[in-house]
Amino acid sequence: MKKIILFCSIAILTFQSEAQQTDYSWLKNGLKLRYYLHEYDKNYEFMVELTSIKTAKEFNWWMTWPVNRIGSCVITENAIQNAISQQNYFSGGLEYLDNRTTGYVSYAVYQAMKNKGSITINPTGQDEVLKYLYDVPYQTVLDGKTIILPTMYCETNRGSKYWILDNPNDPIIMKMVVDFNIEIGEMMTPEYWEN
Repeated sequence: MKKIILFCSIAILTFQSEAQQTDYSWLKNGLKLRYYLHEYDKNYEFMVELTSIKTAKEFNWWMTWPVNRIGSCVITENAIQNAISQQNYFSGGLEYLDNRTTGYVSYAVYQAMKNKGSITINPTGQDEVLKYLYDVPYQTVLDGKTIILPTMYCETNRGSKYWILDNPNDPIIMKMVVDFNIEIGEMMTPEYWEN
């Protein structure tokens, strides 16, 4: 009986790892990310359109009612390489981030989590120690179809929670719980969006 249970457990883990998306060819310029944001008594959508995902990360964004703001953001190469601070609030217009990230963690933060370690970050104005806890499959929707993505689940000593896409080139924050909750509920390639 123990052998059957062990075999079934291994089969399930193998299936889950194979079912997870590891081809990131859909992660490209023009990809739209639909975030669902829950902040105190407000629920709204935060839409992001990636315009450059090379050495710097650039995107346009807009928020639905009741916020109704639009803007764009540039995360410089320096920030995406090294930043430990985040910008999580937007007023509108152009944001140029040279020492902070948003929507992404920096490669320094990603590498600390990939090494199953910890690092000091500053998501909301105070230092917190972010610690890797475990890998978790994250379910979302790409072009109308459910997919499973590999993420690293991490928490801070102040209770912030992160699900970070396990992709060294684009460590996108898939879900985050800080002073508010935000998560990617849907992603749409340009080909899907335009048809």
